[in-house]
Amino acid sequence: MEISFLFLGNLPPQNYRNEIKVFFYVFALFIIAVQAALAQKVTVTGTVKDAQGEPILGTYILIKGTSRGATTNDKGAYTIEANVGDVLYYSFLGMKPVEKPVTKKRIR
Repeated sequence: MEISFLFLGNLPPQNYRNEIKVFFYVFALFIIAVQAALAQKVTVTGTVKDAQGEPILGTYILIKGTSRGATTNDKGAYTIEANVGDVLYYSFLGMKPVEKPVTKKRIR
């Protein structure tokens, strides 16, 4: 009895383990490709303000765990592309850093 896959052809019976390994790797790559296709990228825009409601120029907004980020302009506004589920890390010299998750909903 022989097992054969369309993409592998007929292999001798002693190579069943190799066929299973190849099938597993192809299946794993397929799952990874589907995950990447389903990742939902969103454009996050906002304004960073202090306790008095004044915009903060130069606040760093980083996507946690990456080197991607943005800074606020003179009006405290920023725009950054992120995936749903990423965590945005806001930091400004002399202020406590804040982390907020990226969702499809508006965050205040």
